[in-house]
Amino acid sequence: QMRDWVQNLLNNSEITVQFVKSDGTVRDMRCTLDHSRIPPAPPKPVPTEIQASSTANIDGLAESKKPRKEPDPVTQRVYDLDQNAWRSFRYDRLQKITAEISFAK
Repeated sequence: QMRDWVQNLLNNSEITVQFVKSDGTVRDMRCTLDHSRIPPAPPKPVPTEIQASSTANIDGLAESKKPRKEPDPVTQRVYDLDQNAWRSFRYDRLQKITAEISFAK
């Protein structure tokens, strides 16, 4: 239930989470999942003919990529607005969540 609440906040605004990192230090991270606040990813390079053929199997078909892992229910992936990079935190290490909610008229 808390995970759903935090994800709803992240999807609609920026929040600051305080959590204990794996090395034992406490970190505050200003983060979001709001697409309007996340810069677009840089375009992926177009593979050259040599690169494309090196991933082909014996039939000449491109090999499939690894299947995507299921999301970990303990970990939340977020966009860190101060580092401009994707980071994550663990729900079981959260200490504080700060969100500013304003009501537009």
